[in-house]
Amino acid sequence: MIRFLPFSARGRHRRAVPVAARIGVGLAAVALWPAGLVQSDPPSGDNKTPPTGHIRFEDRQPASGIDFVLDNSTTPDKPIIDSMLGGVAVLDFDNDGLLDVFFTNGARIPELQKDDPRFWNRLYRNQGDGTFRDVTDKAGVHGEGFSIGVAAADFDNDGWTDLYVTGVNRNTLYRNRGDGRFADVTETAGVSGTVDGKKVWSVGAAWLDYDNDGDLDLFVANYLDWSPENNRLCGIEGMRLSCSPTYYEKLPNLLYRNEGGGKFLDVSAATGISDHMGYGMSVAVADADGDGFTDVFVANDQIGSPQTPVTLTAADMPVTGDGVLAIDVDEGWNWISTNILSPDMSVDGVTADLTPAPGDIVKSQSEFTQFVSDSTGWVPTMVIDNVSSYMIRLSNAGTIYHSGTLVPVDSMIPVGQGWNWVGYLPDGTLGVTVALGDLDTQGIVSTNDVIKSQDNFAQFYGSEWYGSLDSMKAGEGYKLYLGAAGNHTFNYPAYVPGPSPPPLIAAATLARSPVEGAPAWAVNPRAYQYNMTVTSVLRIGDSESADHNDIIGAFVGDECRGVASPVYVESMRRYIAFLMIHSNEAEGEEVTFRAFDAGAALVYEIDESIACSADAVEGTVFDPLVLNAGQIREEESDLPPVFGLSQNYPNPFNPVTAIHYDVPAGGGMVSIRIYDVGGRLVRTLVNGHETAGRKSVVWRGLDNRGKSVTAGVYFYRLTAPGFEKTRKMVLLK
Repeated sequence: MIRFLPFSARGRHRRAVPVAARIGVGLAAVALWPAGLVQSDPPSGDNKTPPTGHIRFEDRQPASGIDFVLDNSTTPDKPIIDSMLGGVAVLDFDNDGLLDVFFTNGARIPELQKDDPRFWNRLYRNQGDGTFRDVTDKAGVHGEGFSIGVAAADFDNDGWTDLYVTGVNRNTLYRNRGDGRFADVTETAGVSGTVDGKKVWSVGAAWLDYDNDGDLDLFVANYLDWSPENNRLCGIEGMRLSCSPTYYEKLPNLLYRNEGGGKFLDVSAATGISDHMGYGMSVAVADADGDGFTDVFVANDQIGSPQTPVTLTAADMPVTGDGVLAIDVDEGWNWISTNILSPDMSVDGVTADLTPAPGDIVKSQSEFTQFVSDSTGWVPTMVIDNVSSYMIRLSNAGTIYHSGTLVPVDSMIPVGQGWNWVGYLPDGTLGVTVALGDLDTQGIVSTNDVIKSQDNFAQFYGSEWYGSLDSMKAGEGYKLYLGAAGNHTFNYPAYVPGPSPPPLIAAATLARSPVEGAPAWAVNPRAYQYNMTVTSVLRIGDSESADHNDIIGAFVGDECRGVASPVYVESMRRYIAFLMIHSNEAEGEEVTFRAFDAGAALVYEIDESIACSADAVEGTVFDPLVLNAGQIREEESDLPPVFGLSQNYPNPFNPVTAIHYDVPAGGGMVSIRIYDVGGRLVRTLVNGHETAGRKSVVWRGLDNRGKSVTAGVYFYRLTAPGFEKTRKMVLLK
């Protein structure tokens, strides 16, 4: 709700834009912004009389009788209509020489109906004693639909001021009958605000005599193609924001010519008005060039699109901004954010320096867009904001050069319980503990909360962040996990040039020394869409690793998915490894570990394994996952000497388990089938020629038809040339 308050319209809207109150030109009635009722003081006659031209106002709204409350029926999803309301017109509707006041109002969402008096438009009659009386019901102007703007004028030259009300799903022309009542003549007049037979969202309107025939014509500014059915969601769940207009199609404006006799003709196409698409909002009319004909100025919410961009030259845009952010992006997945605000914040605009290929993707936490072609661009239209991070998958490496104005560093970043994709606003590198200090100051962050980039992460403990992520910098995207319930905001501190921030943990910056026999384990994070974090310690024999040259590798099958070395965390008095594991599966892949003991130059199998799950957090700095070095591993290049089938892990399981098997040099035809206790075939997991190597396959508890099977005992059998082995497993539910 928005209450009628002195001097300003107060609301829950994110954009302050002139959308509702519109001018009836050249008439006794004009439209004004919602404002408090004020009256200028007359000269007082004493020596305190203000000098000529000095006007003061007094707030008289509380005693005026105007108790209008604007109700936009906002919903948690924050549809775009939530962000703009409403209009007010000041007119003398009863010709008593006193100015009366008319307000437009909203409607229930999503029905868009004024099914309760709290949604009515309101007309207040001036009593002449500084007070007003609500005559809405008597006048018959409570309205229909979700109303936005209003323009007042005597369109039929009968001496009584009429009203034209615009709205999302209903435009209404009220003819003043001269007896204190109005008649709805919209349909007979032909001014319902339709385009190609469809009612569109109208915002502004103005009366003018564009053809100088003595009759007032009507110009209507239309906004965008929105309906409850095509409503878009922006922001994160529980913290929705009204979406940018660029998520919706633009509309043409309308011009109705007054034919006399209460009839109008749509001349939008004939006059060229409908050729100009835009997000029309406010309308002003005047003879701008002094040729005797009234001109029209339409204020739009935004101009330009990926298909019809607006070209700006230095002469067009004298203010060129104060920042350029260069973001290097590689082939594959990249986590990015921007602290630059530019005129075009669409994905097309921000990524204009790249050479995307069909199928490339940009996604936020709640939506995504895909590149179709050079002529079509990114579909659907998506807008980049400064407070969020984004993931972009590219076929070609390049650099984003984003130029414009630096966003104020103290802009509020919305966050809530769980994972938040956050951008980074300072224009310099800050240590993580410094950068996220406001979270600690407000008590929003708690033990075990996580901040991670694409390559590294840190966990919060006490009043510090510990991990492989020691600093944050502009251009990179981050994901922040908070355990605290509720919705919050925080801001970053200003960057002050100086020495580089100290690392979170001293040993984190120690480079591993070249060690003979060290495996060449490596992973390219940009090849993967998902990741999870593992905070661990490595135990070799009876003691924990205290050598930053030791290496822990995470594997899915024989594919390396993560690499880390222990670093010394002074407050824990312990060497801890911060391991980021990457995957293209949201969940279900089994991750095994290997360890390299630098002192002995040996590679060990790790006894423990885990299931990979996107954004999962395994272990903490004070309770890390202990990885125990087991058997000494054969040379990395060695192949299994014979076929083999291992026990599935985990077992029992629910609902996913991994089955490991060996294929010797030369490969061969392999089948792995699952049977129930009755010997009936349930699922075929492998059936074909397999190359040599140590392999694994995942069973998700589904049969060959893709249906979940019941809990119980199952058998899996590997059959290969000269080899057959069967093992038992238990599915729990």
